[in-house]
Amino acid sequence: MNNHEYTLTGSLKPTVASFQFQGVFENNTITWDATLTTCGHYYSQMAGEASDRTQFIEIHADPDHSDRFRIHVCLDIPQIDHGAILKTMIMIRQYKGLARGKHSFRACSH
Repeated sequence: MNNHEYTLTGSLKPTVASFQFQGVFENNTITWDATLTTCGHYYSQMAGEASDRTQFIEIHADPDHSDRFRIHVCLDIPQIDHGAILKTMIMIRQYKGLARGKHSFRACSH
């Protein structure tokens, strides 16, 4: 699905979505290679490994593309849909202190 704002790179599921979109990071125009997961899905895959269940943003450079970054966003939302993807993109584009690495915030309620 190409939505003028983003392109799905996998199937859109209620608990996880992979997509690409344009943005600015470290003063450069880049492509975000994004994965959005619900807290419930992410932590159910951890098999008890995670003691602090928090929402997070995790950013890493794509070693094969200098103009692409991988970003994983885990949010405490009931399901992922078109609206959740758009809101996530807005959050990423407006986040002032966005930096490489994993940044946790608010606890997950589920």
